[in-house]
Amino acid sequence: MTLLELMILLLFVVWFIKSIFQPEIRPHSKFAGAAMLILLIATVSMFLAPDLIRAAGIWKAYFLEAFLFFVVFSGVIKSSADIKGVIKALGVGVLLVSIFAIIQKLAGGWLVPIDYWLRGEGPRVTSFYGYPNAIGLFVAPVVMLHIGWLYNLISDFRFPISDFKKSEIRNQKLLELVFLSLVIICGMLAIYWARSEGAIIALIIGLIVFGLFVKKTRWITAGVILVAVILMLVLGLPSVIGEKITFSDWSGQVRLTMWGETWQLIKDNWLVGVGLTGYQNALVPYHQADYLEIFLYPHNFVLNFWVELGLAGLVVFLYLIFKFFYYGIRFINQKSEIRNQKLLVATLIAVMMVILVHGLVDVPYFKNDLAILWWVIFGLMSVLTYGKEDFN
Repeated sequence: MTLLELMILLLFVVWFIKSIFQPEIRPHSKFAGAAMLILLIATVSMFLAPDLIRAAGIWKAYFLEAFLFFVVFSGVIKSSADIKGVIKALGVGVLLVSIFAIIQKLAGGWLVPIDYWLRGEGPRVTSFYGYPNAIGLFVAPVVMLHIGWLYNLISDFRFPISDFKKSEIRNQKLLELVFLSLVIICGMLAIYWARSEGAIIALIIGLIVFGLFVKKTRWITAGVILVAVILMLVLGLPSVIGEKITFSDWSGQVRLTMWGETWQLIKDNWLVGVGLTGYQNALVPYHQADYLEIFLYPHNFVLNFWVELGLAGLVVFLYLIFKFFYYGIRFINQKSEIRNQKLLVATLIAVMMVILVHGLVDVPYFKNDLAILWWVIFGLMSVLTYGKEDFN
């Protein structure tokens, strides 16, 4: 058991006891039914796994405890102050990860595994993680969340200028501005020096989606896209971008090979998958590329869920994602004046796009911090689209 897991279990126990006497903190979420169904399917997949003990550890960390955290989150996060507290907490986490990554870069690879600094595609920083892409998987969605909040802060000057001269308001706004800027700048530097290309592309797409959903930036974003498309048609795609899109570089070829072998495995196990943690052993008979190792997961969120949880698990996850976008877009399009709340919902839609785009080439859920982050994003969407308060 990790410290994170212990904290989640203690948190749930304390919340459960308090909820008996305080009905107002009992959970309410649009996604509760689908979340419970995913937990049930994961439980079945645990018993289908070839190694029950190992599978139980994954089930506990990625599904049971993540679900318990989501339950608590759905009960206690209610107000504008709560939402800001969650975003700030995630920002602090990104600062810790990013500052250490920046120190590694400036210190010439301090505590970076040699394979990622001196060999292969190095130099690449890893921060507290064991591999570079873990930085992008956690940092990129949170950076997108803070970009949306920063836009909200800068664009929201509805109070009189004379009020801004008051030291309390001025200092609060300036501190928020500095904090958000630090999270965004440090996070982007960490992603860049980790050379997490999937995270960089995902962030760009997330920014485009955010720009299209916000009325004030919609036409500007569309214009930038049009100019970019025209330039690419006239000048051609830069070779680096072309290689990434066509998967013709080494990283792309590795993924195409991995996905091809995984698809052969799925065709023979399309209904129930191979159980939690069963992928590496089950892939052995299908593994023809001897020059490649068998990775822990197939580095694609559709294949990840299908292999681990079977067809039912994949369908429920896709349904959950559909509900996320449905509730978000419906809320943005409703006729009301809750502008700041709509901006945060648009930000969450962009955050989910970052997660999913990066998840096309990596593993966006099957990791302790990422499983918790996933349900935090769903919890925020549930809170923001349920109430009617203007989240200033």
